[in-house]
Amino acid sequence: MARVEHNTSADITMHEPSTSGLFSDLDKLDWMKQKLSTSQKAWTFCELRSLATTALDPLRRPASQKSAQLATQVYNIPELLEQILYFLNAKDILQASTTNKFMAAALPSSSTIQKKLCLKVDADSFFQTPFAKGLFRSVWLEQLTYTPLGDKDDPFDQDKWYKDHSTLFLRMCFGSGRVPRPGTRYRSMNLCQPHVTEMTLIPTCCNDDGSIRESEDSTTRPRVTKIASATGVTLGQLIDEAAKLQEAHRLCPDIESQMLKPDGTALVGVICVGAISLRYDDPIRVYRREAPARDREIMEERKAEDKTREKLEAYTNAKREAASKSQAIPTLAEYEAS
Repeated sequence: MARVEHNTSADITMHEPSTSGLFSDLDKLDWMKQKLSTSQKAWTFCELRSLATTALDPLRRPASQKSAQLATQVYNIPELLEQILYFLNAKDILQASTTNKFMAAALPSSSTIQKKLCLKVDADSFFQTPFAKGLFRSVWLEQLTYTPLGDKDDPFDQDKWYKDHSTLFLRMCFGSGRVPRPGTRYRSMNLCQPHVTEMTLIPTCCNDDGSIRESEDSTTRPRVTKIASATGVTLGQLIDEAAKLQEAHRLCPDIESQMLKPDGTALVGVICVGAISLRYDDPIRVYRREAPARDREIMEERKAEDKTREKLEAYTNAKREAASKSQAIPTLAEYEAS
């Protein structure tokens, strides 16, 4: 039996099509399939699959010199680059700004992108935040639908909240014993748009029930810390104050033993809460304002479903009763007419 040689790469390269582009990739794939024998195909399966993936997916094909030149022309137009970046999330924009000089220049020169990243205050904006959950590990801003500090020491106007939904409560939590260490650009970001001017920081070790309690050693171990800034509280300010609060409570006597480190110091989490006022036409406020009507509609749909279910259950019982009496089983229309 003749020995089959599997290494045919030199022969393939010598006679393969010389054109370039998507259709030439597909032609090359067909040509290779026809040239190789069955045993040779088994050895080159990975190469064929890689070639097929590259040919059918333009994003995985290496960019040609012409396409790179065209992309550079687009990036050289600030207005077009701004529109492209605007549809990315905050994390992708910051990552894109580190790729080349065009991307890096777009961030400081674009007021629109700076507002999207909360690097510039936009008091008339709809609510948005660069710290949406899932974008940055251990740093995200939650939207709350209730007053976060309890009734006793509530600094917010609950009547206004329940009346017109104009207040949005916010919360950012830092895990027990550690706070994130973001870069300079992240630290200078405001938490959201419209900017929040005051945040209340609460350590979890001695305020675990969500309310703020008085403390005999409140001077050395504060139960609550507040940050106020007319231009908006930034992530850096929040992180610095949270770290100070954790350090002040490292020997907190109120913490449970399971929340102690091996050296006896406390694993203290910090809850940061605040509130902003929403525009009347803000999508969040519109959604909440229309909630009662949606709830009524849902209730009506459920009542109709319950009524239909009761009717079908009664019809099922009627069919079983007719069968037990050896009578003709009625249709649903006959049952309803009887």
